[in-house]
Amino acid sequence: MLNSDQCIRMYQEAGKIIEKVIDSEDLEQVPRFPFVSKGDIPSQSDLDYFMKSASDIKLFLNKKEFTTDAHVDSAAKAKVIQKRANRIGHALHALNPVFKEITFSQPVKDVVKAVGFKKPIVCQSFYLMMQSPEGPSATGHQASTYVIVEPSKLLSFCVAVNDCTVDNGCLEVIPGSHKKGDLKNKFIRNPNEKEFNQGKRFIYTESQPEYPDQGYVSIPLKAGSVLLMDGFLIHRATSCTSSEPRNMYAFHIYDAEKAQFSKENWMEYNTSTFLPLY
Repeated sequence: MLNSDQCIRMYQEAGKIIEKVIDSEDLEQVPRFPFVSKGDIPSQSDLDYFMKSASDIKLFLNKKEFTTDAHVDSAAKAKVIQKRANRIGHALHALNPVFKEITFSQPVKDVVKAVGFKKPIVCQSFYLMMQSPEGPSATGHQASTYVIVEPSKLLSFCVAVNDCTVDNGCLEVIPGSHKKGDLKNKFIRNPNEKEFNQGKRFIYTESQPEYPDQGYVSIPLKAGSVLLMDGFLIHRATSCTSSEPRNMYAFHIYDAEKAQFSKENWMEYNTSTFLPLY
């Protein structure tokens, strides 16, 4: 779907974003992605940073504690940080020219039209980096857990920036799992105002949702290929055991003619980042 030049541009742009963070921010303030593990308890500053990412471009790490040599230039530091990065999100499609061009390209529009969406809205995007040894494998989950539209019909584009293989953590899916119409969990803003103001900003509606342990099929992708997923599809990523990290660009789209963005969502509707695809 994408050519090699487009993949290279996305990879280089991710590096530039990391360089910019290195040049403009205190790296010690860049948090681990708060929900990379449900056992973690994010700090208040981590949660504030996470909330801002809904309408911004923020870097998240697999590990919060790290050091960099102050005498090394930004480009070299970026390579170090890139090996510790988890993702960059969540408004690349709206705020970064390179990722915006990819997201709103004609091939994407053609696919969404073929699916039957009449008023498609791009609401979230992120650049994912799966790497060893710090990159953890994800448990089974559904995209609609984190982006709730009702009646639910979320479409996810997962673009392989480099070759995604079994060795570097390609996605695994349970074929047909989306057809059951079963959203097993929701990640929402805490409706309890007192708890929210005290710092418990987000909650899962189910503490121990039952996702299958078996039935997953690996989906290797060549660079430029796209995995199109229904928001209810159960999927996960395995750990990266390769020296070549797995890089993907993902974005979510819903049809505003048939569905609404739920007010339960952790991120709030924003006209500057919720953009019509066509």
